[in-house]
Amino acid sequence: MSKIIHYVVFSLLILFATEASAQLYCFTDKIVIYGAGDYVAYWGYGNDYNTVKNFPIGNKNKFNPAPINRGQPTQFLPGEHHYVFKTALPCCGELTWYLDNDYATATGKDILLRKNDGRSEMPDTLGVPTTYTLTYKNLSDLNAYNVKLIDTIPAGTQYVSHTGNATVLGNVIIWNIGYLPIGACASYEVSVIVTDTTKPKFKNVSWLYSNTPCGEYWSYSEDVNCRPSGGYKAGVESNYDMGWALFQRNFLINKGWTSLVVSNNSKILGGNPLSTFIPLYGPDHSSPIETTPFDILGISNATSAYAVDYMKGQYRHATIFSTTTNPPYVYSHSKTVCDRLAYSNMEDMDVVFINERPFYSSTLINKKNKYGDAAISFSVYETSNSFIIDSKWTLDQYEVPENAIQVYNFQVWSPSVITTKELVSAIIEKFKTLKSVTYTNDYLNLPGAYIQKANYTNDGKVFVTVQNLTNETVTLNVDLKITRQQGMNEESSMRTISAGPGLTTHTFNTGIMSSAKISTTDNNGFKDNVFVGAGVFGSFAGPQSKIDEFSYVISPNIPKYPEGSLIYPGGVKIKGKINDFIMIGRSLDASYEPQDLTKYDRILFTATGSGKLKVYLEAFIDGKFEYPYVTVDLAGEKEFEIPLRTFKLNGSPVQLNAVTIAGFELNKDFNPEIKYSELTIKNIALFNNNNVAESVTPKEFWLYQNYPNPFNPTTFIKINVPKESKVKLVVYDALGREVAVILDRVMPPVSGYEVPFDASKLSSGIYYYRLISDGISITKKMTLVK
Repeated sequence: MSKIIHYVVFSLLILFATEASAQLYCFTDKIVIYGAGDYVAYWGYGNDYNTVKNFPIGNKNKFNPAPINRGQPTQFLPGEHHYVFKTALPCCGELTWYLDNDYATATGKDILLRKNDGRSEMPDTLGVPTTYTLTYKNLSDLNAYNVKLIDTIPAGTQYVSHTGNATVLGNVIIWNIGYLPIGACASYEVSVIVTDTTKPKFKNVSWLYSNTPCGEYWSYSEDVNCRPSGGYKAGVESNYDMGWALFQRNFLINKGWTSLVVSNNSKILGGNPLSTFIPLYGPDHSSPIETTPFDILGISNATSAYAVDYMKGQYRHATIFSTTTNPPYVYSHSKTVCDRLAYSNMEDMDVVFINERPFYSSTLINKKNKYGDAAISFSVYETSNSFIIDSKWTLDQYEVPENAIQVYNFQVWSPSVITTKELVSAIIEKFKTLKSVTYTNDYLNLPGAYIQKANYTNDGKVFVTVQNLTNETVTLNVDLKITRQQGMNEESSMRTISAGPGLTTHTFNTGIMSSAKISTTDNNGFKDNVFVGAGVFGSFAGPQSKIDEFSYVISPNIPKYPEGSLIYPGGVKIKGKINDFIMIGRSLDASYEPQDLTKYDRILFTATGSGKLKVYLEAFIDGKFEYPYVTVDLAGEKEFEIPLRTFKLNGSPVQLNAVTIAGFELNKDFNPEIKYSELTIKNIALFNNNNVAESVTPKEFWLYQNYPNPFNPTTFIKINVPKESKVKLVVYDALGREVAVILDRVMPPVSGYEVPFDASKLSSGIYYYRLISDGISITKKMTLVK
């Protein structure tokens, strides 16, 4: 018994001694230098205790100099943890983190690396060489040791040669420089050739590693060759709140009836013209050329706008898109939301530091248009005695102070985040010349996961691709705010998804809809949002006509269409005076990008009105927009189904690989007697064509509307058969008498099977045709006019 007691006491003493010797400690992992005076320190910690330790921000967990809270954790897990968070460093100064009884100090030292190939864009011909130079210099007051220069050549190029003594490992080149004394400098050259001209962005990254008595330093440099998007294409669509205006905007542009840009830089009440804050020079000594979108005030909450592209010769180097808004509002459209709606992938997002203050940055790549934008957005609140600078990720996180007299909003982008940061810094310097400048943020929440891309496929499904930056599975709370049809209230739907490390794609079965706002929140509380849509209805009147009424039409029941159809729910009604034309249009894509309709063979819609209706497609062919059309007769409400092959140019079916709009026009040429008219268009859909449909087994029987209808004397009828079945297709007159059997045989599974019907021996009138098989019976009506 005595031995047992001694053993227990001895064990408790060991446990007490272990606990007493345990500690919580902190350290810097590395310091990254992005340019002279631009330093970022990465921090970590160790916890020797066997339990989680909590230290709130205060004397036991603080930074010096202030602010004491720079985003450091307050909960510390057992073990050693690296690269937990990052902070800016004072210019050539020190920053110390005090944690429990320990501390760690980071010091800014300039050991610079610069690189440039003198190009704005890579050659667009395979095999063409390009050479870039890497220059480095020790500008610090300390000798550097174990120096290495590491260069990664861009994807889409192939290594050719380099100068200096280096090791080549695939697409990585390593120079072991060794000792680099104070003031020493040197340079190397690397030559590559282009092997892939489809790349939208050629990003060449280099690191210079060095060890000094103050710690490890990594000097970063990048040379980005690509074409950024322009100011006239600035993001203006984060929702469909002004969908009709956005439709008119794109209609005017595609018709060539307007200039893309306009000067809109008048002095605003209580503020300064936006041009006051635009730097005179951009990257590589480029000059600003105004590119303000012509109608920005009509499609947003901006009270003034000013956009510039920084040009040098034919190359665009950067863009600034700026607006003013009335307090308490910031600009209503976000570049990251708009660009992802327009098929850009957000390849990267991060927190960067400018003047030691945090800003959110994003890298948006549009592979189709070969754009690459490294973007930073922020707002500036003007008060009576200062400017307050604010950078948030989502628009709803901005809070304009009550004493603000003006709000300035900036979206800045270039191919490189480094040059974008330099432009933002130059803008802030302009503000400093007028009043004192303060900031709202001491630190910003780093994302655990964000939405790389999202799209709606017009058939009831939304696909969301998530980028998880951590090494663990992240739970995302997803808030879907769905608008079923334009003019309807939003429906809110909450979902939860688990996203593993890296990229994962998730499918949401939303049902047929017009649009959806999607918000995600990760484990750390970081919030991201995107917008997806199916396109919008809009209207337009010719210069001699006028639309007096525009209203959305809600369809209580969306017709059931064959699987794989593109469905555009709801509709629009207009009333107006016609002296040349009035029209209703439907964009076929959320961002007005041309759509490939070669997989579809007919368009269906319901129209209400009177007269001859011109139905046309806006198709981009050989570098310009064409408007092939057909005409149909309107008398009341009627459902139409028109084969796309009947839309012709010069007597041949039009190319369908780039269609933007379906238009419905009442004009004076076709209707000389009409002076005032109403027109309603609703329930537009595009059906799969035979070639695509026949390779897919349908899920159910389907009877299509015949075409043409009315007809004389021949029409065509299509059916879907989901399984091998005895199928009968019968025609009846208005009294229910059988007048023809078009089909009566066993059929294999087939989609879009088309049969002709010749009514040359029948009289004019209403007829019904019926599909009968395996206990089902589907009937539709057709009209014979002789």
